[in-house]
Amino acid sequence: MRRTIAIAAAAAALAVPASAGAQGSSLEPVPGQPVPGNTTTVPAEPTVTVPPAETPVAPAPAPAQPQQAGGQDKGLAWLTVGLIALAVVLAAILVVILLWRVRGWDPLWLRRWRHATAEAGWRISLGTAELRDFVRLGR
Repeated sequence: MRRTIAIAAAAAALAVPASAGAQGSSLEPVPGQPVPGNTTTVPAEPTVTVPPAETPVAPAPAPAQPQQAGGQDKGLAWLTVGLIALAVVLAAILVVILLWRVRGWDPLWLRRWRHATAEAGWRISLGTAELRDFVRLGR
């Protein structure tokens, strides 16, 4: 046990100066030969070395690609295009109505339509008034 601790301490003491003095070389010292940049030699007796724990390297997952439903492309959906078209049509109608109001344009068909709807409203109100009177008087 003492021998293993002593060997591990000697290896650690040798590893620090060797790694500090090494200039990018990853060579391990061979037993019985001097270590470059150091005057001591590595002991020739076999030492028990623990191999570094290797972690299994899993391949990196492939980047996820978006799944497309059958027949759907990356462009705008038909519903979005329809909504945009509807908004453009409504905006154009609004502009035309505003210009009619500002310019005071009153076509003949519009006057007739307004008169007809007003008279229809007046007649319906008379009918509901008759119904109210009938219910109120209890006939």
